[in-house]
Amino acid sequence: MTSPKFYADLHCHPSLYSYNRMSRTELEHDPSRFHLWHPQPENTQHMRQAKRAQTYAQSDMAKMVSGRYKIVMASITPLEKGFLVPSQKTARNASTELIKLATGTTIARSGLAMLKKDRHTALNEALAILRNEGPIRQAVQQRILNYDPRRISFLMSDQYDYWEDFLHEYDYFCRKNGTLTTTHSPAVGSVTGRYTICDKLEQLEDITQDKEDKELLVVMTIEGAHTFTMDVHDNRRPEDEIFERIDYLKDLDTPIFFLTLAHHFDNGICGHAHSMPDVVSVLSDQSHRMGEGFETENNLGRRVVQRLLALDDDLKDTGENRILIDCKHMSAQSRKEYYADIIEPANETLKKQRKPPIPVIFSHAAYSGVRSLDAMIRDQHKEDDHWKIGPYYAWTLHCSDEDILMILKTKGLFGVCFDQRVAGISNNQTIHPEQVHHILFQQILGAVDVAMANDDLSTKEKRAIWDCICLGTDFDGLIDPVDNYPTALDLDKFSEDLYNNLEEISHTRMIGKIGVQEIVEKIAWKNIYNFTEKHLPRAFKQDK
Repeated sequence: MTSPKFYADLHCHPSLYSYNRMSRTELEHDPSRFHLWHPQPENTQHMRQAKRAQTYAQSDMAKMVSGRYKIVMASITPLEKGFLVPSQKTARNASTELIKLATGTTIARSGLAMLKKDRHTALNEALAILRNEGPIRQAVQQRILNYDPRRISFLMSDQYDYWEDFLHEYDYFCRKNGTLTTTHSPAVGSVTGRYTICDKLEQLEDITQDKEDKELLVVMTIEGAHTFTMDVHDNRRPEDEIFERIDYLKDLDTPIFFLTLAHHFDNGICGHAHSMPDVVSVLSDQSHRMGEGFETENNLGRRVVQRLLALDDDLKDTGENRILIDCKHMSAQSRKEYYADIIEPANETLKKQRKPPIPVIFSHAAYSGVRSLDAMIRDQHKEDDHWKIGPYYAWTLHCSDEDILMILKTKGLFGVCFDQRVAGISNNQTIHPEQVHHILFQQILGAVDVAMANDDLSTKEKRAIWDCICLGTDFDGLIDPVDNYPTALDLDKFSEDLYNNLEEISHTRMIGKIGVQEIVEKIAWKNIYNFTEKHLPRAFKQDK
């Protein structure tokens, strides 16, 4: 096979690793070091072993340039307080829990629950001491996140404001914008490159002409509406403030292409999906509004989405610049309402006006094996580490057949997430090294087969599913990567495995007719390029 021309990624976090390690430290006040190109300490052995990416960067600038990235949808994601500050509903008294631990009561209760095969209760008892806002919890969080203690203390304090931190990280991203820089990376050695945050439509075509593989085009995105909807106590902000901040985002010189509306906790706008494995859910309570639909008070949820999408009260296009909606992390109920009440009627109107439809995006996605959103809603109470359909986690976090068909119908994108748990690998599940290459491939086939098996679609419509599959790695989102592809340096290996897997079944799914090499190029970069070329103009001000 021939390696793809280059790579494009629908969702990763190039700034998250370095920004959170330097913010609130003395490095923050040193302009020569507080920027995206400044090398960070890394455990390269952990990187080679593909351990959870908390001690090494997966998508820093050096790795992306070295890995032949050309287009990256860079996500800024203010860390939610629900991970850091214990819920009042589940908090335990620290002194009492210390006594129970010292006297052996904790071990006894946890062991008894395990004998009864009640794993959740066993975890609750064993980890109860961490469910209070004390030094032990803070030490554990520092260990998990690998941040400076000063950063952890700030994130846990009332000083930490999502919006202000977003603005700070956005400024951090802009500091080396357009500057050719040489750095020495612990993982790849000396690297020279330049990233440019997209602020002109012409840059998209220009980036493909870079012959030296030094240039990277960054398109800005945000993960989580909590960025502008929630205050320092995780209460929803006043309506006028929310809409003012949406307008601010639309007025940025480097526009926001899309917004991942929901994340792990309540954003006051729409319900979020269950996303945490059992052990994490014991420490972080994401139950408030989990699984619910849009906020109905003053119809706020839908009004926020309409403002982002530049739709008026009648779902007609206002002509203003648009921030697309990424459906990843939205609850099944919210997605059901979004499709029925906004996407389908708005796209009918746009069709009459001969305008492209508003696309359904899942930026870092997985397939669930579930046929419908109603089935997901019915069974969401069953979601735990073992809730699967075949090789797929059947969680509402992932795409049902109904979601895949909406992506196809609206010419949207399904970004394949490189987290192995998201891709269906259970905790402690052993995968034979020779089968690792198939983990992400079965995700691709899961989505493709939804279209291929649908008798209501024409041959042309079925074939178009191959235009909807792309990379959405979620690199640097604190993921546990698939062993063979831990960083941006490993996408040539992924492409080679993808090519070989496609070759083996090229007589099926229209693969041979399209061409194996062509499908690899589509997934590697073409589908994101074509999608961006089509929809990015609406992210810009009308005078551009």
